[in-house]
Amino acid sequence: MEKAIAQFTQQIECETTDPRDVAETLKEVEAKLKVSFPDDYINFITVCNGGEGIVGNSYLAMWDVKELVSLNEDYGVAEFAPWIVLFGGNGGGLGYGFDKRSHPMRIVEVDYVCIDDPACQIECGQSFLQFLEFLFERS
Repeated sequence: MEKAIAQFTQQIECETTDPRDVAETLKEVEAKLKVSFPDDYINFITVCNGGEGIVGNSYLAMWDVKELVSLNEDYGVAEFAPWIVLFGGNGGGLGYGFDKRSHPMRIVEVDYVCIDDPACQIECGQSFLQFLEFLFERS
């Protein structure tokens, strides 16, 4: 894992999976969700496929790649915000996801209650590293 990303994720308890299994599952997930995940996110989940913990003053719960399709379905993302692919949350009422409308995809924080309202979305970064920096620096 990149040193820059590793410095922000020291307190995350990661689930480890064989990187070959992650890569295989990831291809299926990308096809089902009609998305190509960015390299820095792929590099992270290859080492830390799901897990949770503290990033700075923020709590982060990352979803296992095998759960991405079902959890996006459970949250009604395709119906209410088809431009978003959720990959985790804060363990409460906020989700984190990729906004497929931008290239490169930006990462947004969304309130599950008003996921379809752009006013309920906060940009967290243009990369996974910027997202982690956003969480780390949040007060």
